[in-house]
Order: sequence, then structure tokens, then C-alpha cells
Amino acid sequence: MNNQITHARQTFAAIALTSILWTAALAATGSSVAMAQEAKTIYYTTNYYHLDGAKRAEYLDYVKNTSSKYRAAWVKEVPEVRSFTISEVIYGGNPAPAWNLVITYVTDGPPKGNQAVNDAIFRKATGMSLAEGTAKLNSMWTLVGQVLSTREATEGSATLQAGDIIRTDYMKIADGRTGDYFNTERSDWEPLHAQRIKDGTMKGWRLTRVRVPGGDRMFDAQSSQIYSNLEQSLANPRYEQLVQKTTPDKSYATMLNRTQAARKIIRGEMRRVIFSVSK
Repeated sequence: MNNQITHARQTFAAIALTSILWTAALAATGSSVAMAQEAKTIYYTTNYYHLDGAKRAEYLDYVKNTSSKYRAAWVKEVPEVRSFTISEVIYGGNPAPAWNLVITYVTDGPPKGNQAVNDAIFRKATGMSLAEGTAKLNSMWTLVGQVLSTREATEGSATLQAGDIIRTDYMKIADGRTGDYFNTERSDWEPLHAQRIKDGTMKGWRLTRVRVPGGDRMFDAQSSQIYSNLEQSLANPRYEQLVQKTTPDKSYATMLNRTQAARKIIRGEMRRVIFSVSK
């Protein structure tokens, strides 16, 4: 695990720098393809951490008594912020990923990261400086990755709550098939997710496209299914029957083959929400 974390630190050091530069460019130009498609592009900033297992109880106590107060005020007071979520990996696959904690915040447009504003909110909510809070967190965890993504599709309006399960598949898109992949997700699979939410077998679904880092990255997209509990997340979705119910003119086998030709699932993980707040 130590070697894994060291490698991740080295890899994501370059990614973090690229992320900062690219986010600044997007903010300055406002000319991304996604921005051309929507009046307001929804961005997901996702940070991946390795939390020291011996300090998990201390961290959960910090979230309860400090982070939750700050983030609730932050989401309320910063106009572009839509939500903030902390989730813990409960099944990470084999081999396990370098991270065991995932923090995601959602914004209208690229994140601005005004440290002066954040510090003022932190002091008001907790009585400490943001630097003190950051130092406390850094004594418990290690940042091993960071990704900036944009929303490509979503279903379900229910907000995330502590205890919800997020089941995420990390996708690598085949060369030259980016458009095909996202169109397949929207036209073939989104109606099925919408029906499952309507039937009460799933709480929500979202599809995001990785914008930063670029180049030879680990994954290009994430498809996340959201459930109310672990039992619900493990139930058979019965996709073939759903296809017959929602889009009877389509063939499930054809849909599956079309999707597999456009992307490969490189890993999957299941996480439990620890804390979430939204506007």
C-alpha cells in the first residue's frame, strides 16, 4: 500500500498542476464544448484521499463537529456551489485503489476556490482558521488524486444523504468513440435508469466526463448509480425486462454490444456517504 500511495502522489502531482492551469483557462475563456451545449455547465471536483485507518474514528468526529458546520455554511454562502459530499469506499475491488475516501463538490461553472472567502466562512462556522482546519485534516489523510469532470447526464432529483450507497464504474473510452459512448449512455441506458428510479429500485444516476487530467489518464468517464442502502444496490436490475418495458423497439443484446464496443469498465467501487449537504 505504501508503494501504491507513493506512486499515486507522484502521478497526481502533475495532474494537480494541470488541473489548476486548465481550470483557469476554462474560467478565462468559457469556451469548452460542454459550455457551448449548456447555459451553465455543471462541474464535479473530486478529490481522492487515503485516510489513515487508525485515525478513522478521529476523522469521523472531526466531520461531525467541524467539517459539517463549515461545509453547510460554505454551500449556503458560495453562490456557485451546489453540493458537497464525503463518501467512504466500502468495496474497492481487487487490487484495492490507493484511496479509501472520496470528496466531491459540485459547482455551476469551474470552481473558483476563493481562499479569503473560504477562510472567513470557516472562522465564522468553527472559530478556527482554515489553515488550522487544513493542518488537522492533513494529519489524518493523504491526497492521492484529483479529477475535474463535467456532467453529461443525470436522473433523479433526490439529494444525497448519509448512509446512501454510490456504485461507480470507471470507464475508459475506445479511441475515436467518445461521442458514440455518451450518446449510447443517453439514448440506451438513461431511460432504464429513469424507470428504475420511478419503480423505486434506485435513487439516482449520474454520468460525468473527465476534463482534467488530459492525456493518458486512468479513466475518461464515470457512471454512478445511487441507492438508499446496500441491499438495494445489490439487487438484480433485470435490464432485459426493463428494455422490453421502456424501449421495446430496442434489443438488449444489441445495446450491450454497442456499449462494450465504445468503452471498457476498468474498475468499479462501492462507497457509503458519510456526509452530504446541498442547496
